[in-house]
Amino acid sequence: MARAPRRTKGRSSRKPPQSLHRQSAQRWHQLWRSRRLRYAALALVALLALSYLPPPLVKPLPEPAQQALSVTVEIRESLFEATQHIGAEMLSSGDPAQALDDLLDPNAWLDRLLSWFGWRQGVPESFPAARKVLYEQVYRGQRTTFYCGCRYDRSQQVDLRSCGLDELSNNNRAQRVEAEHVFPASQFGQSRPCWQKPNNFSACRISGGDTLSGRDCCERVDPVFRTAHNDLHNLFPSVGYVNGQRSNYRWGTVSGGETYGDCDIRIDGNQRLVQPPMAVRGDIARTMLYMRQTYDLYLNDRELQLYRAWNNQDPPDAWEIKRNRRIRSIEGISNPFIDNYQSL
Repeated sequence: MARAPRRTKGRSSRKPPQSLHRQSAQRWHQLWRSRRLRYAALALVALLALSYLPPPLVKPLPEPAQQALSVTVEIRESLFEATQHIGAEMLSSGDPAQALDDLLDPNAWLDRLLSWFGWRQGVPESFPAARKVLYEQVYRGQRTTFYCGCRYDRSQQVDLRSCGLDELSNNNRAQRVEAEHVFPASQFGQSRPCWQKPNNFSACRISGGDTLSGRDCCERVDPVFRTAHNDLHNLFPSVGYVNGQRSNYRWGTVSGGETYGDCDIRIDGNQRLVQPPMAVRGDIARTMLYMRQTYDLYLNDRELQLYRAWNNQDPPDAWEIKRNRRIRSIEGISNPFIDNYQSL
């Protein structure tokens, strides 16, 4: 007969949370386990050490060796400048706990160093690539959905109980995360020829006489649309069902509409309006204004007035600022309405 698991009276079976320093040590250990990275790091340390050779020892060396040491000195100075700048940027976040976490996080340093030297910058080339970067890099260590604050795992499976959406537990789409366009793709795509008449583009005609949808056609043939569509500043993880119900409706305030469990979002299908939770209204406003400015998109006067009000009511919090910095390190461009939100 199998024995029942032993229970200790008065003690919780849950492991105590790890300290910040222990988590950081584990991250550094995982990073160091890469053999190639270890060799590269050791080679860099050796070069940096050689760059400190005094001139009397350098002068007798062959000219190629002297040139190599000169390049090493330039690398050392660039690295020193980069680390000094990045460290100051991390410390200026205004949140001591967040600053310490960034300083001890090897991934945070790697993101910023890549950005500093101009590597790995640009909007992802495809929407699947954008989703992958969004989930694995931008939301690393912050797996919660945008509107409802639901937790999700590495497989993008949503824990509906964590956010009071138990009523959707039988809905398959509610159980997965989707990348939500805060500024709907249809609003900046429907005026483009590839969206209106995809059959006019040979690249959008497929076998059997079928034609790609306007959205898929624009992703294939329109570089401007593709960049706007895949821009990480406009993408947020959302509960799939809520994303579907939001559709391409505009943002606003509604008195009625549909609600979902404990999620403080209201969707009015008759007016085609969505009222977002108070906690993310500023995030939405700054995203909409960023898309308008970056891609010359249209917003009417009522919308501009609403977004300015939301921006003032809900200033950027520590996570929104960190998210913006992570995206800047990937794409090479920041959202100025987060950096200077008070300008509105």
